[in-house]
Amino acid sequence: MPEWLDILLKIIMIPIVFWPFTLIFGVIFILDRIDKQKEKERKTLLQEFAKTKNLSYHDNISFLPLAVMEHSLFNPKFHTIKSLNILSGLVDGIEFFIVDQKYKFYKETKLVSACILKKDFLNFPMFSLEKKTPNSEAIKRYFNIEGKDIIDDPAFTNKIYVNGDESELNSFFDERIKSIFMKRVLPQYKYAAFKECFLVFIDKRLSPTELMKLQNHSLQLLKALMNNKE
Repeated sequence: MPEWLDILLKIIMIPIVFWPFTLIFGVIFILDRIDKQKEKERKTLLQEFAKTKNLSYHDNISFLPLAVMEHSLFNPKFHTIKSLNILSGLVDGIEFFIVDQKYKFYKETKLVSACILKKDFLNFPMFSLEKKTPNSEAIKRYFNIEGKDIIDDPAFTNKIYVNGDESELNSFFDERIKSIFMKRVLPQYKYAAFKECFLVFIDKRLSPTELMKLQNHSLQLLKALMNNKE
């Protein structure tokens, strides 16, 4: 057998012998290329959308307010960013940052859409908040989970879950603030405050139109909290 033919047969046989590895790496490569193409299309979509709304576009987390880096969504100690799109602007003296993020939390890939509002001298206490689901108390009883509500108001805590420093929050959550949250908090969103920043987010990616609805909801809620007349 000619030497060249022997070499050719060996080359041809390699994929056959190692076909499981070749298939695995091939699938990983194809999926990675598809994912990168989708992220590129997402970035282009949001860049074009930003232009139509006269918003600034960024893809670097350093453009976000420093205060929100304390939240696990943006703290590099807790996650690794795989893709990030930020649309920012200013309305009624309030800076807003609409965040579209794909990140890795330990080994799990997660998605989030968020609206960060920044207002100088806002000075909210740090807290997280969300609407309780109808079966949340039943789940706690089923798993025998002990938990004490921070806010001393059963009518409020039956509907809203709040986490933070108890001494700070009971003085902040007066009747007006509690009434606003009870009326305006939506079950699909989660809320958090960091001194001069207010955050509203959802654990999935939203369309550009839905992102603006998230922004509008966040702004209206913050304005109500800032307005002593309500």
